Order: sequence, then C-alpha cells, then structure tokens
Amino acid sequence: MADECEIDIFTAVDLAIRDLREISEIANEVGRARARECLAMLENAYAVALEA
Repeated sequence: MADECEIDIFTAVDLAIRDLREISEIANEVGRARARECLAMLENAYAVALEA
C-alpha cells in the first residue's frame, strides 16, 4: 500500500521549481545564484521528461 505522502516525480519537480523561484527572489546573492542554477537544471529536466 502506497504511503499517502508519496508523490510522483513530476509533481515533486514541479513543486521544487516553484519553491526555487520563490527562494531566488528572497535569498542573499549566493543563495539566489544557487537557486537559479538548480531552477534551470530542474526546468530543463522537466521539459525533457514531458517530451518523452
């Protein structure tokens, strides 16, 4: 039986993208840079996965 807290990978990545957008707006410069890098990586991976 699946745990009720489990989500699929697409939902997890979508939520991470949303959170990283928010973080990139409020973090210090180093945090913003890292958040933007992670955001770009996840957005690219998400787009590629959706095309598959």
